[in-house]
Amino acid sequence: MKENTKLKEKILKDTYIYSLKHDYNHYLTRYYNGIKYCEEHIEEVDIWVNELNKISYMLGRLIEEINKYKTMTEDEILKGFKE
Repeated sequence: MKENTKLKEKILKDTYIYSLKHDYNHYLTRYYNGIKYCEEHIEEVDIWVNELNKISYMLGRLIEEINKYKTMTEDEILKGFKE
């Protein structure tokens, strides 16, 4: 019975970490796309800077949460996770 509970806890933890990594990749892609857009449309930077700040904040929170379970490498922080 105890082994079954441990297995369920491991599955939940692995699923949660996978979800965090997936979310991180999503926000990282949005961030890089936003930066690229702003570089190409410099006149619209004021419109989009708040959104980029929100995305950056979310990335920071996700890094903190992921690091509770696994220390992220510099490569993972900059390029995301391979899925």
